Order: sequence, then structure tokens, then C-alpha cells
Amino acid sequence: MYLNPALAWRFFGWFCGFGHPVPALLASSVCSGKATSAVRRSCLVCLSIGVASHVSLFGASRVGASPVGAPAVEPTRDVSDADTNSKSTSAAAGETDSAQRFLYSLASRTYVWGAPTSKARRLGYLRGGQRVQLKNSDKIRSRSCRDGYRGVEPRGYVCAGKHTTFDGRDSRLLAWRTVQPRAGAFPFEYAISNNTPMYRWVPTPERWARAERAFGAAGKFPKYLWHEKHERLAEERTIPVNGALPEVWLKSRGRLVDRRAHLGSMFGFTRSFAHQDRTWLLSADGTAVPADRVRPYRQSRFEGVELQGRSLRPGGWAQKKTVAWLRDGDGGFRQTPTHWPKRAWVPYFDEPGHADLRGQNSRGLPGPGYRKTTRVHTDGAALWVRANQLREVIVPRRTPVGTGPVERWVQVSIGRGVLVAMAGERAVFATLISPGMGGLPRRAVDPVKASTTPLGSFRIVHKYRFKTMTPQGAKPERDRTFFIADVPFAQFFEGPFALHTAYWHDDFGELMSGGCVNLSPLDGERLFRFTEPRLPVGWHSVSAGGSNGLGTRVVIVR
Repeated sequence: MYLNPALAWRFFGWFCGFGHPVPALLASSVCSGKATSAVRRSCLVCLSIGVASHVSLFGASRVGASPVGAPAVEPTRDVSDADTNSKSTSAAAGETDSAQRFLYSLASRTYVWGAPTSKARRLGYLRGGQRVQLKNSDKIRSRSCRDGYRGVEPRGYVCAGKHTTFDGRDSRLLAWRTVQPRAGAFPFEYAISNNTPMYRWVPTPERWARAERAFGAAGKFPKYLWHEKHERLAEERTIPVNGALPEVWLKSRGRLVDRRAHLGSMFGFTRSFAHQDRTWLLSADGTAVPADRVRPYRQSRFEGVELQGRSLRPGGWAQKKTVAWLRDGDGGFRQTPTHWPKRAWVPYFDEPGHADLRGQNSRGLPGPGYRKTTRVHTDGAALWVRANQLREVIVPRRTPVGTGPVERWVQVSIGRGVLVAMAGERAVFATLISPGMGGLPRRAVDPVKASTTPLGSFRIVHKYRFKTMTPQGAKPERDRTFFIADVPFAQFFEGPFALHTAYWHDDFGELMSGGCVNLSPLDGERLFRFTEPRLPVGWHSVSAGGSNGLGTRVVIVR
């Protein structure tokens, strides 16, 4: 097809006039096919200004990654040096960045490097929407980062490019801000899927009817038997609307369904909103999920205890409803109606005078032994508890080899289901944990396949504010049939094994996990703040090594 050059120039002249103060009619005449070459070159300059103005009038550029529901979605792409070889999307930002104090991430991962080079160690990364303070206005140019590396607090360098911005009012931050986690132990609300699509935008009733035809009826919650432990905190209740519909999630872009959350998969969400007489959830990764196809979780409020530096056994948690005993005149024990509920903290004395009662029953024969508690009977007599009915805290007497006198470390007992956080030889706090459901590891048996927690001495390697976990990590995200998304306070110490929060159960002290060490939300956050390396302000992940220093030692015993 032949395009008349004069008509083409007239069209471009009109566009130029639209975006530039020069009136459209004048620009059209100047840029006509009869214009000289010099005039046409001037028109091209005008045209470029017009295009820029056109973009600013009709919305921000779609360059860069955003949450799944936002424009130009690239939710799983990592931002490395190879991704930053283009100019900044904002010329103004590139010209005025010396006056800016913060750098913002526009991608799912914006790496922090140990040095301004692509060969440096990765110290951690920022998640989209997060900001990090700049050390200064210096720009270090590199072949791998045309727009220059910027030093950030408290250490490291970020390659500034199309996946970052210095403008806190950048429209591309809008979508990311709607999926930011809350501060504290509960960064999101959580739900378990009854088999649902996760949409890239909120569809019309006609579109979702077609998309959900193969998913079964909404509002029904069939149980799945292969891992009922994941349903312990799930509730069949209506999720109330608590926020407005983000306008950006009404715009169609690309395919409608991002992926499928199969029966039993879990995820976090930041808000719930109403649309077309249906309640929707905005997931942590920016997809829209129908609320009538999930069950929300209630929150576990269990937490451990401060040990205040005691070096002796301070107590333990009742394994189940635990009876209190009284010591009678002849040295025996009799049962009382008093009891402690399951997981109640039972403090007791550790007096040398009662050591002869350890390991003996009321007749002096081998038995479970008794502990004199701090609780008293109505007549003032001390109440006792059987040791085998407690998950006792046994404080380690020596620090591991290679651990400094005040260095922080953690001991996990698989058999007792107890974690003790230490500072040298001083106990700081203790709590119940849930190790691998396979129990103690066995020789020549893969701990991953056997769902056992490995024994040994390790160091924390990576820490994440939250992370998706799945046994199908090698598969593309869209092909996974099971995942646990947005697991808070994950601290990996050996391969796929980590200390992390479990938001799906409340049975701490029992064998529950696939091999990781499960903690309650309150304890998970507490331990995350206790261990090294610390997560710097504004970062989503931090890795041990280099300028971050060593990770905290984790000792796992029987």
C-alpha cells in the first residue's frame, strides 16, 4: 500500500500540534510535503515533544514491571544488569536525581549488589513499590548499567534504569502500593483455595462465567485428604469488604487468567472489594481472586516466652490437658482436679533438693519424674506436674564450636518441638515449633522426600520478608498445581529447608511440616528480627556473606 508523503507529514504535524503549544493548523502547514528539509527536521523535534506530552496526558509509559494486575505485567522477572541497559523511562528523573533522596523499585526484584559491577555479590533485593535511601548523588556508570549504579543505605549498589524511579509520585508505583504488606507479624490476610482462577484484572460476569466453567460451583468447599493439616485454621465464612476497587484492575491487558490456584493452594491478600455483586480479593502478587472460591484463615496468637538469661530449665508447655499433682506426707503424689490447658506455659522450680524426684514415680520406681511448679493449691501447697506431659525447654549448656561468646545462635529440638534462641551462653527466648512430619531423619533417606528436618549445624543463608514455597519449583509458575504463597519471615539454612512462619495451622510442638521449621506468626517475626544478617530498611530480601556478614548459626538436634 502506497502512503502519500505529504499526507503522512500532515498527520505528524497534527500530532505535533496536539502535544505542543504550536497550533495544530500551523504545525500541519509547516510539516507538509512541500516544506524544506530544514523545516522538516524542525518538525521532527516538535513531533518528539508532542509524543512525550501525549504520553504524559494519556497515562504513564508501560515500560517496567508491575504487579500482575497492573499495566505491563512482568511479575516474575528478575531485574539484573542485563535488564538495565536502557535509558531511564523518565528524562526528568535522570536529570534531577541528584536532588532525590530515595530510589523506588518498579519490578518484582531489583537487586542490591555488593559493588557497582555485574560480577559483584548479590546482597539482597527490593520488591516492587519499596524504596531505599540513597547514600549520595553519585552516579557510577558501567557497561552493564548505562544509567549508572547508585549507592544505597546501609550498603550496596542498585542499577538505576527502567525498573527503578526516583519519583515517589510516579504513576507506575500506584499498582505496587496497593499490594504492599503491612508491618508486623501479619503482613497479609490469608486464604486457602477451593480451586479458583487468579485473574489479571476483574472480569465482567460473562467473562468469569466462561473462565470458571470447569472449576465447579462457587461457595462449596470440598476437603482434600492428602494434607488436611493445611485446613486447621481455615474457616467457612464470608469475607467482608474492607476496601475500594482499585481502578487499575478494571482495565483489560493480555490474557484474563494469570494462573490457577488448585485445591489446597494458599496465598495472601491485601484487601477485599465489591464488584458486580461479588466480593473479590486482591492477592499479594496483584491478581484478583473471587472470595467465594476460597476460605480465609483465622490468625494464630500463640507465642513463646522470654527466658531472661536463665541457664536452668525454666519450664515447659503442656502437651495436652495436663493434670496437677499434690505431694502427700509419705513422699507420694495424688492427683487433683486442677489442670493446665494444652500449650499452657508451666514454669517450675529447679531446686537441687528435688532432684531425687526426677526419674522416679510415687513408689520410688523408674517413672516420668515430677516438677515442682510455681503454681499453688488452694491450701497453699505447691502443685506438681509430670515431666513427660511437658514439652520442656532445655537450655544448651555450651555454645557450638566456632560460635563467639556473645554471638547469637538458635537450637531446635525435633523430638521436643522446641526452639531456644541464644546469645552466647545466655538464653533469650524459647518457643514451640513444628518440624518435619517425617520425624527424625534416617540414614540414606532423602530428607526432602521423607519430610524430615535435617540434623546438624548450619548457618542462615537467605532471609525473605515473605516468599512463595512449592515442591514444584522447577515448573513454570502457571503450571504448578500446588503452592503456598507469601510465607512470611522465611530464613533458609540448608537447601530448601527454612525457619518460617506457618499461617495455616496452630499445632506448634507437633510434627507438621514438609521438613522446614514452622513457627507461629508472632514468633516468626520475632526470630527474624533476632537473627543475622538483619534485613535493612526498604529491602525485601537479604543474603549472608560479603559486607552483610555471616548468617546466624542454626543447630538442629534430636
